[in-house]
Amino acid sequence: MVSTTIHDGDECARLTGRCTRWEPPAELPLSIGGLAAEAAAVLWDAERLGLPRPRYVTVSAGSQYVGLQFDDDPASFDALAKWADLFGGTITTTPIRRDDGSPAMLCRVNFTYHGVPVEAYAIVKAETVT
Repeated sequence: MVSTTIHDGDECARLTGRCTRWEPPAELPLSIGGLAAEAAAVLWDAERLGLPRPRYVTVSAGSQYVGLQFDDDPASFDALAKWADLFGGTITTTPIRRDDGSPAMLCRVNFTYHGVPVEAYAIVKAETVT
């Protein structure tokens, strides 16, 4: 079951093994390097905790955003549920049509990691999402 609880910094520290509470960077917005470092940190935390890995990562300094794209595969819905359970947030789905006209669902989990907005997402065949 997916939790809708958003973890606070102390709880995330306990879950990830980090001993210090995160402090906001002195300069906001973050540089592309700072965002890339945060993307690497969330991926490292996820890997150490055994979460499924995304296949594609996007970092945007203009929108202060990290995107994590998962495979176009039914298993990605379960992967997103695991990410939502650990990092907080809920899965939202939007019906879409692929270029070939077949139905699919755009599945997203939005959460904040160290003050940076992160979106994990996948496109899943519509009949696999129930």
